[in-house]
Amino acid sequence: MARLSRTQPSAVDGIGSGEGNVIAAFAAAVPLAGTRVLEIGGMAGPGTVAGLGVSAWVSIDPRNIPARLGVVERVAGVGERLPFADESFDHVFSCNAFEHIADVPATLAECHRVLRERGRLWSRFGPVWSGPDGHHLEGLRWGGRDWIFWRDPIVPCWSHLLHSQAELAEVLATRVHWELAELSAAAIFGPWTNKWTQARLVRAFEASPLAVESIQYARGIDYLFPRFDWDHPYLDPLAEDPVGVLSQHLADGTDIMVRDLTVRMRKR
Repeated sequence: MARLSRTQPSAVDGIGSGEGNVIAAFAAAVPLAGTRVLEIGGMAGPGTVAGLGVSAWVSIDPRNIPARLGVVERVAGVGERLPFADESFDHVFSCNAFEHIADVPATLAECHRVLRERGRLWSRFGPVWSGPDGHHLEGLRWGGRDWIFWRDPIVPCWSHLLHSQAELAEVLATRVHWELAELSAAAIFGPWTNKWTQARLVRAFEASPLAVESIQYARGIDYLFPRFDWDHPYLDPLAEDPVGVLSQHLADGTDIMVRDLTVRMRKR
């Protein structure tokens, strides 16, 4: 039986950036003084946007509790149905949201509607479903604590792409408590992520009414992944040639090493 330790990707720099770093990169590239910015899938506070000079920073997320905090306004809602007037924002910003959005084309169409002429969309997000840790296990509470994928890397890379929920739970139960294994598999295959591959996401951006200025990729993972000798027959297909096996399985041109995307778009 093959061992899976050889399939773990190498770490790279510059991926998985937090919202503060992504906002700083956004502000360095896009003049923001006096502008109205819409944040899709976020809840930035006054401290995060302080010093940007924006006239308004409106964050929409289904988890938001409606509030006004200086120039910051938090709105409960989803990107597919933005409760704002046409051409009411100068720019759209988004950090770690598009891997969760159920209907990416509808959200991009809404961004186009609410953007003013020449307005920009700036988005950085990941991990995408087809990436090494695209299972995005996060927010699961068990054993008196939260389990988060970058701190608790208990899921073999790419195993979520090749196996069913029951099969993945069986694999995980060889390393963790069976209850945690079942809860983790259920969370991974639940509605937390949209299950869109890198190639499908790129096609959606390219087909949107917004013009693509650039799409950049970050590959690999940027945290220590324990090199377990996973010894399970379900993982045998990934032991020798994960790229070949998964490329054939997905059959859509996806680069399975891509974890994060940075997308810059403009309204024509």
